[in-house]
Amino acid sequence: MTLSGGEPLMQGDFATAIATGAKKKGIHVCLETSGFASKEAVEKILPFVDVFLFDYKISDEKKHKEYIGVSREKILENLALLSKNKKEIVLRCPIIPDVNDNKEHYSAIAALAEKFDAIGSIWLEPYHPYGLKKYEAMGIEATYNRKNGMEEEKIEFAKEFIKSKTKKKVI
Repeated sequence: MTLSGGEPLMQGDFATAIATGAKKKGIHVCLETSGFASKEAVEKILPFVDVFLFDYKISDEKKHKEYIGVSREKILENLALLSKNKKEIVLRCPIIPDVNDNKEHYSAIAALAEKFDAIGSIWLEPYHPYGLKKYEAMGIEATYNRKNGMEEEKIEFAKEFIKSKTKKKVI
């Protein structure tokens, strides 16, 4: 079972109750998270989650605040907490043209994976424009206008670059 959202840890008590019930029934539990949650919410759900699918969006603090709206500090603290508790972590990395598709970010991804033993693999998630159609269908104006997805050779470059800097599996 995968708990997803939005951010499931914004409803930490509810997410913990679901995960607890699932574990009592022997169900494998994954949690998709941005990591932006209270330490208490993370600590509470820790024993009941088998795998954390942890999004890592932008390495540059200034850009992170600009695009995400918050500092990376709490996110990185929660990532360290999961690793310290030896929880299995998949680091999921959306790659967005002109935002984080650069060698500095790729190097930071690899460095983070090397820093935390619990990160078993890195999943690159290339940008695609599918959300634009959803906005249009709902009559909402998108706050971005990237009509083209990632070119295959750019995502392949990112994958090979990161692989050259970490022993972790890069998908």
